[in-house]
Amino acid sequence: MERTKRVAIVISGLLLSACTTHAQQTSAGLDSTLDAMAGQPVDVAIAWLGEPIGSAPMGPDLVYGWGQTFTSTEYTNAAPGFVEAADFKGGVFPAPRHTVQNNCVIRMVVGADGLIRDWDYQGSDRGCRAYADRPGSHAMLRAAS
Repeated sequence: MERTKRVAIVISGLLLSACTTHAQQTSAGLDSTLDAMAGQPVDVAIAWLGEPIGSAPMGPDLVYGWGQTFTSTEYTNAAPGFVEAADFKGGVFPAPRHTVQNNCVIRMVVGADGLIRDWDYQGSDRGCRAYADRPGSHAMLRAAS
């Protein structure tokens, strides 16, 4: 019984550290991809992110924006110990669950010459992960260079 508790504690710690690491990887991946776009034509960003949802003038520059929002359902409380298969009712994780709003907004400042000058983004890890995990983003940026 004591060994089971230790295994459960170690697994819980690993799961929590994996979540933190993935959030840091998402942020770092998106940061490096957007950094690589600086100095590139805005068409590179459009090819990777799709058509912007809008643009607005800012002095002599133009600010383009991309964004998304969606909801997901997350498990609220960790069950102590192991959950037997017979206890599962209604999905992968037993109740209680809650709905979470996920979002991400990316903005790019483009100069009159059509080149990306600066960028920023904000949003939840899960919301921005969709942009960070796009396949081929780094290969596409290298080809545009």
